[in-house]
Amino acid sequence: MAKFDDKVNGNTVDASEYNNIVRSPKNTITSAGIPISSDNDQLAKAVANYSAVSDFYSDSGAANAYVLTPINSFKAPTEYIDGMLVRFRAGNASTTASTVNVAGLGVKNIKLADGTTDISNEIVTTTDSYLRYDLANDAMIFIDTSSNDATISTKGVSFLNQKIVIANNSVDSDHDIDFGEGIFNFSDGSGQARASALTKQIDASWVAGNNTGGLFSGTVAASTTYHCFAITNPTTGNVDFGFDTDVNAANAPSGYTKHQRVGSLLTDGSANIFGFKMKFISSTSAEFLYNGNIIDFAGFPPITSSNTDLVLSLPTGINIGALLHGGIGHAGAAMLYLLKSKIEGDFRNVGGIGNVSQDRDAFSAPPILTDTSATIIHGYDSGLGNASVTLNTAGWLDYKL
Repeated sequence: MAKFDDKVNGNTVDASEYNNIVRSPKNTITSAGIPISSDNDQLAKAVANYSAVSDFYSDSGAANAYVLTPINSFKAPTEYIDGMLVRFRAGNASTTASTVNVAGLGVKNIKLADGTTDISNEIVTTTDSYLRYDLANDAMIFIDTSSNDATISTKGVSFLNQKIVIANNSVDSDHDIDFGEGIFNFSDGSGQARASALTKQIDASWVAGNNTGGLFSGTVAASTTYHCFAITNPTTGNVDFGFDTDVNAANAPSGYTKHQRVGSLLTDGSANIFGFKMKFISSTSAEFLYNGNIIDFAGFPPITSSNTDLVLSLPTGINIGALLHGGIGHAGAAMLYLLKSKIEGDFRNVGGIGNVSQDRDAFSAPPILTDTSATIIHGYDSGLGNASVTLNTAGWLDYKL
């Protein structure tokens, strides 16, 4: 028999005591899923496995009532211990005050850090939830592991900037828009989210996911502005995209309370999306160029003193910089053609022609700020109007993305 000098009663063990000595490490090894063998590191491996996942449980409960079971064959705790940590991936998000039953030890309320306030919607299905047993309050405390987003008044953790670019889909350019991956800031300043690339259909009602309907409300209409949004549901964590005629996403799907406008587009007379190319020119501004020029005026312009409106083929609901160019032609009379924003500044001379007969002089205008109806003012100066103008809309600058 082996000799044990530090044994309390005697310095040897009988068969029964020896079996108990052997059984404990053997049970540790087998419960870790490791077969008994001649490997001298079996016990060390079992302990390593247990340390790696001992706090992780599977959830078989319902929303707001979570039932947790140890994974694999690891031994379950026999009682709630002050400071005990529990980690699990919920099968259902919480919507109100919730409870948890860990390894059949009994139902405990899940509280916030103060130990007295119930959680509400903190548990989600898209990330692990962490709980710690608090003996003083006899409750499981929800541990918030999320990063705090920065706001205009609060420091926090923010994503690196990656702007979302939109484009006509190559398969159905008339009705589908490709939304690129990127980071968007919530319009209310409360945080950020990361979006994966998706394709959404403007001619079908919104459905979550890729290559699905994207229209928040109604049916796609001709000659109509649709604002493009990145949206997220803060309860589920799901991120998606879609289209709305409302510039504030008033018709966004239920639960998708956080959003950012990532662009705007216009349909033609057949309710097809005008083809365009988008390019960011600063951290908040993007250039949108139509695939072909749109003629928004052709003929003899009015005199500037009449302050005549000219509606352009551009998105409405926002103030944007109209990108315009054209030509002036006549048969012997000089003229200056001028453009003006309805909301800022005075007339700008964008083109002129002398009193010598010639076919046409080309001109290119600086960006003219539109009102929310995509309207500017145009006309001719000096009382000489015996010249025709063709004004093309090439695209626009979106200043607030």
